Amino acid sequence: AYRIDVHNAGPSAVRGARVTDPLPAELHGATWSCVSTGGAHCTAAGTGDLDDLVDLGVGESASYTVVATLDPAAIATLVNTAAVAAPTGVTDP
Repeated sequence: AYRIDVHNAGPSAVRGARVTDPLPAELHGATWSCVSTGGAHCTAAGTGDLDDLVDLGVGESASYTVVATLDPAAIATLVNTAAVAAPTGVTDP
């Protein structure tokens, strides 16, 4: 299990920021859940790769928990990268 925290430091609120985490092939049966603060909004839960749109006011956050099973045959270092992208047409200073 691991956690992905997304926080909006401002200066503006954002609607529809995309949070993605394409999971490594060595992880199986992945499920994820999200809890948000204040008026922030995220999808409560999902399965497989994380791909969600979030709405965050200034100072608000969303916290995703991903739970998966590691393939017992995996022998290399597990590398995983999550990302957050501003909606099209929005500049993030």
